[in-house]
Amino acid sequence: MREVAGGYAYDDNEINQTNEITLRSGGNSVNQHLERELNERLQMALNKLSKENIVDLDDDKKAAMVSNLLVVLCADEAAQPVVNTGTLHQ
Repeated sequence: MREVAGGYAYDDNEINQTNEITLRSGGNSVNQHLERELNERLQMALNKLSKENIVDLDDDKKAAMVSNLLVVLCADEAAQPVVNTGTLHQ
């Protein structure tokens, strides 16, 4: 997210009144760019996990992983690791 947002000036004062997209005035465009990047990277991560047989995830586990990754990416604080001492299968 930082990489995408860093590619835009904060407001028009920083770009000498040109018609470029800024974080303040181009919210929808910036959001679309962020969404494309997140979707690309999340699907790439899931595909790599499956292709390299690192872990076999069903659709529910994939959805949970995507949800967890989004929480980490969008959090205001650093992520705290959690050690699962139970089993994934009930």
